[in-house]
Amino acid sequence: MKTRYRLICRGIRGGAYYCVDTATGKRTSLGPQDEDEARQIIEAKNQSERQPVLNLQIAKAYLAGADPNFAKTHLAGAHGRICPGQAGQQSHPRGAHDS
Repeated sequence: MKTRYRLICRGIRGGAYYCVDTATGKRTSLGPQDEDEARQIIEAKNQSERQPVLNLQIAKAYLAGADPNFAKTHLAGAHGRICPGQAGQQSHPRGAHDS
């Protein structure tokens, strides 16, 4: 399988590293980083294209390592924003229509 993202270094721009999307041709700056960090970012982007489910699991593991309460606090907050009413109650009973 051909990789979607590749790394280039522009000497004109002070040795800045760029990510090139081979599907669209779009070039994105990776900021003033060293080559190893830039390669890790490119590899992560390519891995996310190959295995999106695995990428999601890795992201959850990183977040859990950074903040053990992340899943509890953020998911509860998201549920509260999506369902602002009381938990377990529907705003309209099934089959009821506004007239």
